[in-house]
Amino acid sequence: MKNNKHLFQLKDRVVYVTGGLGRIGKAVCDELSKLGAVVVGLDRSLPETVVRTDIHYSVFDITNTENLEERLLVLQKKFGPAYGWANCAYPRTEDWAQSNIENIEPQSWAENIELQMNCNCLLSAAVAKIMATRNEGSLVNIASIYGLVGPDFQIYEDNGLMTPPAYAAIKGGIIGFTRYMASHYGPRNVRINAVAPGGVAADQPAGFVEKYAERTPLRRMAEAHEVGAPIAFLVSPAAAYITGTVLPIDGGWTAI
Repeated sequence: MKNNKHLFQLKDRVVYVTGGLGRIGKAVCDELSKLGAVVVGLDRSLPETVVRTDIHYSVFDITNTENLEERLLVLQKKFGPAYGWANCAYPRTEDWAQSNIENIEPQSWAENIELQMNCNCLLSAAVAKIMATRNEGSLVNIASIYGLVGPDFQIYEDNGLMTPPAYAAIKGGIIGFTRYMASHYGPRNVRINAVAPGGVAADQPAGFVEKYAERTPLRRMAEAHEVGAPIAFLVSPAAAYITGTVLPIDGGWTAI
């Protein structure tokens, strides 16, 4: 039998991760590094001390959509052409968690659509266009289970948590745009996929965690590395025949 272990390797291939210092971004950087990739973590600002020596870091604000292609070319001139790109940045307004469907604040809605969806889509388009000039590349967007199904509002009762209504619109939009780009760039060997994570453990209130676990077949929330690993897989050559897909990483949430 042919040994295909190399298909999961990214040795010396450059992969960029936006939001590289965030919870999921860090996990994605870690998993990509394990596969041998040259990982470049991008974030709006960087700490004064080096985060880790096996990953490169650079300042890159995805909410700045001016001269995107030029900025990307400068970035890739420094670190190398992007074989892979993972969009993990999660910009949002300060009032993001206070939004609810019965009292939508139009300005906050518009600002978050701009920050989280428009900027992500415009950046993805610019990255894919450059990848297409080399006839090679893999880009992964982060959607959500709430881009696929509606929320179960019972899990948010009596714990002070809520998923903003704009979140569903944003993640649904990212899924649609992911499929559009996959269709357009497939003939030029650029793969565009998305993952749809469920809830990731982040010290949420115990009551919420308990309700979430009861609703999920695997009876628990995800750990960040369990989202990072599938993203690394989609970037890798092991997923060479996968494009336009939305991979749920949800412990079975969307299966029932």
